[in-house]
Amino acid sequence: MIELETQPVAIYLDAVRALKATRDPKVAAALIREHGLPREVVPTELLTEKLVWEALLENMPATALIRNLATMTRVGLIAPLSAGTKTVVEKLSDHERLVRARVHPIAILLALKTYEAGRTQAPGLYAHNVRTRLGISRSGGIAEVRTWTPVPQVIDALDAAFYASFAGVVPTGDRILVALDVSGSMNAPITNSIMTCTEAGAAMALVLGSTEPQSHIIAFDTGTHEFAISKRQRLDDVVKRASRYGGGTDVAQPILYATNKRMPVDAFVILTDSETWAGRTHAQVALEAYRKKMSLRSKLVVMSTAANTTTVGDVKDPLVLNTTGFDAAAPQVLNAFLKL
Repeated sequence: MIELETQPVAIYLDAVRALKATRDPKVAAALIREHGLPREVVPTELLTEKLVWEALLENMPATALIRNLATMTRVGLIAPLSAGTKTVVEKLSDHERLVRARVHPIAILLALKTYEAGRTQAPGLYAHNVRTRLGISRSGGIAEVRTWTPVPQVIDALDAAFYASFAGVVPTGDRILVALDVSGSMNAPITNSIMTCTEAGAAMALVLGSTEPQSHIIAFDTGTHEFAISKRQRLDDVVKRASRYGGGTDVAQPILYATNKRMPVDAFVILTDSETWAGRTHAQVALEAYRKKMSLRSKLVVMSTAANTTTVGDVKDPLVLNTTGFDAAAPQVLNAFLKL
């Protein structure tokens, strides 16, 4: 009985060894198809072969698909009017599959922005004071710059998938005040990214506003502005609205806003480039005053798209999270912290 149970594993491992030993794309493709081998066990030398990627594409998981679009375009599998493009578009258009795979909208958006740019970028995110506690490792680093020619049908499919994937986001159920920084500095690009700070912040605000039933969205610079976002609203529209403002940055403003309105908030989520200098009240001081006045243990999450020498929230406060950068880990970090 033991021999029968271990036989499939032995066959699979033999296939992995055979794949690592070959340099023939046809042999490699056959092994991948027959045994369902993933990209991770394919020798680096074979990852430039169209035949190999064609075999991998057949059973490629949703997350791996959006992560490897550029490579499949570079090797010629994704090309105008190609069978590979047809397959990729069909998989990206299977929105139920994306929802089942829990592919987060931000992961799709980053894939979309990177793919349509036609060049690689690798922004990273680092949670200063809770990285170890959440069990989430630091990400980042700059990959070798490579280029490709985007296929319009893939861009359109990714765009549609971004909005469709909202259905797969599991809400926290918390009362969340989402505050989007609309100061002038937010129009600058994120370091090592193809997105601006406004685009990144607007994307997170749109996702949170569309998936958290008890969320309220405002914008802020040196004051606060009502900034309602509809579930039917497109990201371009949100970015355009946010870009109309300007001026300085006072990160305490969202907390002061909630305090003045006696608004019950479980978590403040501030989306900013952290270029803050305006205002007389520090955000942490405002938070402590709010907690005392409302008798709530409210959390503060400051998601900064740019790094500097200071943090907005107190790193010693267990209910405060400061993050820097913007990548597909951002929603994971936020969700994990809010559920603590």
